[in-house]
Amino acid sequence: MGCLLMPVCDLLAQNDSLAFHHARLRIWCETTRFVYEDNGADSLLPSVNCQSWEALNNSMAATDASLGVQRLMNSVDKPAVYQGFTSTEAKLQKLVTEISTRLKQSSVRRTNAVRLNRVDSLQQQLMLIARQVGAQSEELAATDNGAADDASAAQGPVVPVSDSATSATGTDLPWNEILQWLAILALGGYLFWRLYDLEGRYARLKREFRTLEKQVNEFVIATVSPGPMPDDKPPGLTETDVRKLVIDELMQLEEATKPELTKPDAATAAPAQQQELPKTPAAPAPVPPAPASTPAPASANKDADSALFYDKMPFRGGFHQNEMSRERQRDSIYTISVVPGGTGEAEYWVTEDPEVQRYAMQNGLSFFEEGCDFTEVEENPGRVVNEEKGRLRKDGSIWKIQQKAKVRFE
Repeated sequence: MGCLLMPVCDLLAQNDSLAFHHARLRIWCETTRFVYEDNGADSLLPSVNCQSWEALNNSMAATDASLGVQRLMNSVDKPAVYQGFTSTEAKLQKLVTEISTRLKQSSVRRTNAVRLNRVDSLQQQLMLIARQVGAQSEELAATDNGAADDASAAQGPVVPVSDSATSATGTDLPWNEILQWLAILALGGYLFWRLYDLEGRYARLKREFRTLEKQVNEFVIATVSPGPMPDDKPPGLTETDVRKLVIDELMQLEEATKPELTKPDAATAAPAQQQELPKTPAAPAPVPPAPASTPAPASANKDADSALFYDKMPFRGGFHQNEMSRERQRDSIYTISVVPGGTGEAEYWVTEDPEVQRYAMQNGLSFFEEGCDFTEVEENPGRVVNEEKGRLRKDGSIWKIQQKAKVRFE
């Protein structure tokens, strides 16, 4: 633990850093050539200069206007990618994995099996470069360790020193400092390991929470019997309530006219009351259904068909009618618009509310994976832009997704 020969340690660190530097340059040169060939820009291959990083950047700046290699490099090759990796080979393999993953996520390659196979071939080629550089670093480290042993052996045997001379010269002090530094390094390594372990636990708990949330939603959907939406019923009074109100009003009118009018006048007042209230029945005893309440359900259903609904996220390929709401809330991530006419079709899109979108993106892309179709995602996006609405078709109490909504993240 630790190097007692500081010049040898410095030489090892310099050689390892230099090997990693050149290996990264080779990997990005091969990636640039692959992107040019894959996009049919073979005429740009002679302009790729791999002599140094500056030469490579200058050549890409002159030719990489629409191919996007520099954008790929800026988004992948970051210090955060190499966190947790100590050896040169492990760092290079992580870089190769990130490059191949980003290339496969491209919208023009995901549906093309031939181009995906080319990406796999490129990944194998880059992995071979990483292994070669790692093997060379290990051989160089073994050679430097042998040279250090030879240098220590050339110094000759150590002459024992008496206790009095040792205490007089104070040679115990450097060893105490070395032990202190070793203890500090051990403590730092332990703290780093604990931090890495806590990060893994947090990621595992997050996955378990998402799984539990899906199970709870599935249980709620299974236990709650499907039925009509609460807002499907037309607003207003029922037929029984209308009958009671009509009877009460007729009784009050009859009691108010009895002390003022005679019997013939009361008989003639009944047709007048019927003319003034054409929507009420003639006699209070057997009251027929009020005709004015018949057209209300049709207009209410028409309003319900053309209304907007909100839901948090689809589940198992569709939006469940019992989970949809007419009022937009903080977690109303999706907006659903029913096509009027009773065709059983609807459109949906991501709610265009910055607060709702920020709430949805706090948990990554879990709310968008099942309901949206998107390509590349920038780091730390700020909002969601709807490019094309999705289509739904009603099947019982479930609005099944026929076509996902297309969005992009900015």
